[in-house]
Amino acid sequence: MAELVADARANPYVQWRAALVPGQRNADDIISTPDGTAMELLFDEIDPEVARSEVESGALVVWGGCGCGDTDCGELEWPDIDELGEAEPRFDWAGLWQAGQRRVVFAHGSVRWGRFVR
Repeated sequence: MAELVADARANPYVQWRAALVPGQRNADDIISTPDGTAMELLFDEIDPEVARSEVESGALVVWGGCGCGDTDCGELEWPDIDELGEAEPRFDWAGLWQAGQRRVVFAHGSVRWGRFVR
């Protein structure tokens, strides 16, 4: 047992983690906001009313075009909040994420939200 402990102390296990890529997904499949804050999923699916309410409360919005889910949406876009206006959003589906002290609405697939149309 003493040999195992000595070996562990001499050769500690260090897990490599990929650096965050601001506003995108990194090699470890972690998404971060444009300022580099890691995001964590809160709710898989939210409706447009909740999405709009979250944005009115200060949430960011990110869009992934493929609509396939959170694991590979290609290049992510972060629309300016002014583009969204006060209109009720329409999207294929959206989830709600937490990034530090801020929430993020992650819209997928076809989106029409104010002047932001994809």
